[in-house]
Amino acid sequence: MVWMAVVTRNCALSQRAAASPPSSSLEEAGLLAAVEARWSNDPVIAADVRQCLKMLNEKYRKCIILIYLHGLSYEELAEQMGAPLGSVKSWVHRAVRELALCMGK
Repeated sequence: MVWMAVVTRNCALSQRAAASPPSSSLEEAGLLAAVEARWSNDPVIAADVRQCLKMLNEKYRKCIILIYLHGLSYEELAEQMGAPLGSVKSWVHRAVRELALCMGK
């Protein structure tokens, strides 16, 4: 059963990656527009998230956007960022911690 779940997950991730791969040259306006579109039904939350993302280091911001909005795995993110896997995991964890502090949670 676990094997089937892993195979299904990997197939789904492969299809999604083939359908719309994130560009390697991510621009600031595009990242923030993606955030606004994601939370467009609640403009207060969208504004808060956008503001908190702006406060993050650029590297952390890209990690958060690529993982949570584009659905990249840690391995894919490490390849996209050109950094070791352990570093990328640390960046994501730090970014999430900083976002949580900024959002007051």
